[in-house]
Amino acid sequence: MRLPSTPRSGLAAPTALAALLAVGPPALAEQFRLGVDYSIEGTLREGSAWEQVRSGNLQGRLGTRLATPWGEVVQSGVTRYDSLAAIREVWRDQAYWQYTDPATQLHYRAGDFRAGTSLGWVRSYDMTGIQVRRSSRKAFDTVEALTPDPALLRNVDPGTFSANAMPALPPMDGSDLLGRGATEYGAQAGYLRLDPGSPNARYAPVPMASAGLRYGLAPALTAESYSEAAGNLLRQGAGLVGRMGGMGYLGVGASYSRDLLDGGAQFMATYRGGDDDFGYFAGTQLRSDGFQDGQSHVRTLLSEPGTDYSRIDTVGVAWQLSQRPSRFRFNYVRLTPSGAPVSRLVNLTHATEYDGHFGWYTSVYRDIDDGKDFGMYVGVQVPLGKVTRSQPGPAFDFRVNGAPASLRSSVGSATVGSTGSLRLDQGVRVHTGLYDSYLRETL
Repeated sequence: MRLPSTPRSGLAAPTALAALLAVGPPALAEQFRLGVDYSIEGTLREGSAWEQVRSGNLQGRLGTRLATPWGEVVQSGVTRYDSLAAIREVWRDQAYWQYTDPATQLHYRAGDFRAGTSLGWVRSYDMTGIQVRRSSRKAFDTVEALTPDPALLRNVDPGTFSANAMPALPPMDGSDLLGRGATEYGAQAGYLRLDPGSPNARYAPVPMASAGLRYGLAPALTAESYSEAAGNLLRQGAGLVGRMGGMGYLGVGASYSRDLLDGGAQFMATYRGGDDDFGYFAGTQLRSDGFQDGQSHVRTLLSEPGTDYSRIDTVGVAWQLSQRPSRFRFNYVRLTPSGAPVSRLVNLTHATEYDGHFGWYTSVYRDIDDGKDFGMYVGVQVPLGKVTRSQPGPAFDFRVNGAPASLRSSVGSATVGSTGSLRLDQGVRVHTGLYDSYLRETL
């Protein structure tokens, strides 16, 4: 949020603040911002008829954000009390520094980040380390896919509702295609974080590095490449994504992996068509035995179990209503695990908002081959509004010799959310939370 400066008589230019910030990037040396985010969540679970388990927990999260002309520093932590086990746990959530150079548009980040969301055929993962990237788009980790990951299954998280996070196709405006000669790239190195966001979070025993590049061959054709190394694993791949006139978009990608003992390959193709109101999509992913990415390689080193699918096929449709922000999506996925029976899943999701005052979603899925694997999620979100307070005098002072700030503003916003889920194999779970964000700016 930008606040208008308040003229003050008798104040010579340049001010003390301008002199202090002269050592920083001039384009960013305008203001300091301190933000506080916190949430309080409670979950009550009633087990299935054959499980007979009742449990509940209370969880709180606190995070701070300090923005300066030299970048933004973010850190957060979580504490949780489990009534069934009668224990309290505390763990670190995220901590990082990030900065974007306004001249080169290079983005630097050190600490925790998510990477690897590159080509649709590269699985996303969490890392702690350093990252450098350049992109003309808002959302970008390494390089991004044009089409959704066909492995989306029970694709609504009942714990954190966000209408924008509902499964949906990207807009049909070709914004993910680069212009002729344009490039996007990113590179990162560090250690994988396994099970992040939980008290079981830990680091991989070996370091990992990866890099991705996208290049515009033509206005309707973009080439992509990706490389990854973790321990003795090496993975490389390349792909193409293009617009086929009015017939839609097609993306293909292939990659291979090698380590000291084995190797394998993966192929993926995705297609989507339609317009902003109605879209359809299809995808297939084929993986040979021995193929690994960085995350599966690390779990193999730790002897942790995992499921590898030799083939994934998906088809679906998505549409939205024009009366209000409302979206539907139907998805069918056929999974072929290595050495296990085929599983076929159907999923229907819906989300809507009413003038920003009330939002709700519903998601239902069913495993056609296993009647017990059925679930339904229902959630609501009610914003409580924003409160803005402005008054002279700073809550904290960054100025030389204690020169008072001209204006201090505090903005608070809160949201109440509640979700319920039913799974035949896990019973009923009810989740309620208060999510609040507090921002303080000093000019």
